Amino acid sequence: MAPWSLDDQFVKAVHTALKQLRRERELGEHPLTRLTAVEERRRQDGWPDMPLGRAAALRGVLVAARQDLAAQDDDAATLLERRFWQDKSVVRIAHEQHVAESTLYARQEQAICMLARGLWALEQVAQEQAGATRRHLIRNLPPPTYTRLFGFDEVFGRLCAALTDQDGPWLVSIEGLGGLGKTALAHRLAAWAADQSHPLAGSLQFRSGQAGYGFADIAWETAQQQRLATWNEIERPRVRLFLTFESLLDSIAVQLGYAEIPRQPLARKQALLQTILKERPYLVVVDNLETAADPHALIPQLWEMANPSRFLLTTRYSLGDHPGVSCLTLNELSEADSPALMRYEGKERGVTAIAGADDAALRAIYTVTGGNPLAIKLVIGQARGLPIERVLAGLQGAVGQCYEDLYRYIYWRSWELLSDSAQQTLLAMPALAASGGYWENLLAVCGLPPDDLERAIQELLGMSLLTAAGADAVPERSRAGERCYAIHQLTYNFLMSDLLTGEAG
Repeated sequence: MAPWSLDDQFVKAVHTALKQLRRERELGEHPLTRLTAVEERRRQDGWPDMPLGRAAALRGVLVAARQDLAAQDDDAATLLERRFWQDKSVVRIAHEQHVAESTLYARQEQAICMLARGLWALEQVAQEQAGATRRHLIRNLPPPTYTRLFGFDEVFGRLCAALTDQDGPWLVSIEGLGGLGKTALAHRLAAWAADQSHPLAGSLQFRSGQAGYGFADIAWETAQQQRLATWNEIERPRVRLFLTFESLLDSIAVQLGYAEIPRQPLARKQALLQTILKERPYLVVVDNLETAADPHALIPQLWEMANPSRFLLTTRYSLGDHPGVSCLTLNELSEADSPALMRYEGKERGVTAIAGADDAALRAIYTVTGGNPLAIKLVIGQARGLPIERVLAGLQGAVGQCYEDLYRYIYWRSWELLSDSAQQTLLAMPALAASGGYWENLLAVCGLPPDDLERAIQELLGMSLLTAAGADAVPERSRAGERCYAIHQLTYNFLMSDLLTGEAG
């Protein structure tokens, strides 16, 4: 949408739209069709995002603005109706009103300005409603672990099409090795779905075949295999918590606002939540499905609850054996896409040798990492403290190993470069929720003085061992100025399997 403001350009745009009221295709391509008020009107009325649908929506919003104008100045509204909706000429109307044509043109110009102000007021209301709707829909999403995604445009387009196809699929699986960006892609897709959802989606009955309402709400559950027994026993992980069907039902119910459902017996929970998910379309994301207690047993149970609601799953293991699941496999970045990510990460982390390198120089990093985005970030993170040649030389022994061993190799090298305070901070991260924690949470579990913790956080961020999302990522979850800190699932696995259990690197 154009960055409109209430100025002469906006008034001129309103005037041209009025002149195109009877020319459907031209009106459907008019820049004003991308106003939030117009897009929401199109979704509400079920018109497709095509020229004829956009033209109908813009015409409807202009009628609403004209009706509002009539309450303030009926003569101005009537003049616009006769001129543009009834297509009467200036000569005819001037003759009927016994005024000069120049006088009528002046009145028309004034009326168009008044109409533009009314349309602008409708736009401000629509933007406020859309913003409130989006904030509500993304409230259950974890903070994003990315600032930009590379090489996902084609895959993202296919996933968007899958989620918006009114005939399904109802279960969509994003599959691939660890570190490829499955969670980041699912997050971006859920945020996109929130943007597409109409403000009335949560209150209108879903009608099969009617496009445009989007999702009534979005839930996100992260399956995580291990949790620590207590915050002050970080060195001894004692408790294993697995995602079960019942715990998933409880989480979905609470996130969607049905706090009474978890108190019911399992059969009753399932029946109640199934009714809710069948009445209106919801989006439920289950991240890291492979760490659930019995991931394959969950699929038939989720299938019973789907349609019109959809389940978006991320997993390291394929669900291709389940006929009801649409599987999309992520691959490593291509050699053509990798340099853009490397330069971006180099610039973000202050590694000028990477940010300004040519493709030939970056090919060595691609060879070592195989184009795995997380591995690329970790290698560039190490290059903050060592020459990139030294980093790559140290990793040559890991080339050709299975990807689990490659990650262990990279993580151990990164671990050895950390200061004591950064190591202590990283070891404390599994004590937090899977979605991460804020400054005060880290301060409580790390046992470091604030200044040392601040330096440790900066060090871990630079090494790509920690992510930080600003308060604007999930506004309803944080106070102004806060940042949420989290670790990647593979970092979590490394801490739990290699460090906290005392295995050697």
